[in-house]
Amino acid sequence: MRSLRWLPLMIGFVLLPLTTACDSNVWGSLVAHESDEVILEDARVQIDNEKYGEALASLGKVKSDSNDLRLLRSSAMLGASGLSLWTILTSVVDDANYNASGGKGVDNFFDLISGSLIGEGTVRTARMGALASS
Repeated sequence: MRSLRWLPLMIGFVLLPLTTACDSNVWGSLVAHESDEVILEDARVQIDNEKYGEALASLGKVKSDSNDLRLLRSSAMLGASGLSLWTILTSVVDDANYNASGGKGVDNFFDLISGSLIGEGTVRTARMGALASS
């Protein structure tokens, strides 16, 4: 009888690798694939991969309002409009752009930031629309 006490534990050690083998999860069917948390995480991945339209479509499925939802929706809208912090920073740091701008000192720096942030023409219109609706 003493040896049977360890039998369930030994069976568990044998079955555990079988349930997680071949890069699949047998318990995956028990997880809700359409929960808000899963949808928000999928939207984060889509935004990181610059798939802003898909991210916005995914975020439309979220049932409850949250700060994460608002942040991700704003990020997707701004990304879709072409606003990029990286573009702004490289425009400011780039010597050719800095020297080509008019003004001196703070004026020159302000011109670079506002031009990179707001843009011109249709780009400006798209960015301002995204900012207004976020």
